[in-house]
Amino acid sequence: MTRAGQPTAFRVITSAVASWSDLQRLFVLISHDDLESLEETLSILSDPALMEQIHESEQALADGAQATTLAELRAGLENRRNAAA
Repeated sequence: MTRAGQPTAFRVITSAVASWSDLQRLFVLISHDDLESLEETLSILSDPALMEQIHESEQALADGAQATTLAELRAGLENRRNAAA
């Protein structure tokens, strides 16, 4: 802690900031949901095996492969759950 109870990091930041424009360059404020979405996107993009699977799926669709609907996926999951019970 520094004088007047300010943490050292706060004192350093405030001494380096001359204007609101400087402050905007130092920080980004986003919602928790947006942060989670960004982290998940980065996780997917940094996984080479997953990206390869995505590219293969996109190519298969472009070549005319039949896509599976969300309803079909849900039904298949429900069937597996019922079979395991």
